Amino acid sequence: MSTNQKVLFKRILDEYQKASIFCVPTDYDDACPLAMLEGLACGLPTVASQRGGIPEEGGDAVMRGLCSHGKTMAYWAVLGHLL
Repeated sequence: MSTNQKVLFKRILDEYQKASIFCVPTDYDDACPLAMLEGLACGLPTVASQRGGIPEEGGDAVMRGLCSHGKTMAYWAVLGHLL
């Protein structure tokens, strides 16, 4: 890994560590969204769309935060509960 890549990685990690919740309201049927995995790896409670591989890849860590696609009020309810 180059020095520039290490600096970028450190900056991204710093931003994740500032967060208290991670939200992935995706429209895509991604089999394994990297952003969701990054949030989970940082130990953040994660709220995500019930799309693609998110329910399987997120497992129990995301199960309480799964929302049906396009259901804005469901996201607000889960986020409000976590805050």
